[in-house]
Amino acid sequence: MIQVTKRDGRKQEFNSEKIVSSLEKCGLDELKSKTIALQVINELATDNNYEIEHIQNVVEKFLRKENKELQKK
Repeated sequence: MIQVTKRDGRKQEFNSEKIVSSLEKCGLDELKSKTIALQVINELATDNNYEIEHIQNVVEKFLRKENKELQKK
């Protein structure tokens, strides 16, 4: 189980649906959003606790590969 350390120090369980939802709000379709979320999960599988900023950077890395204009949103 992957834990996320929020900016205020609280810890909570990682929820990939939050990534999917954010990417869809940026304009990606559901399939692309879920694909990127899965790539993020695979990259995060090496540890069980991450700072929210690290997860955001990983999402941006995969989004940049998909669409540089959307990455700015």
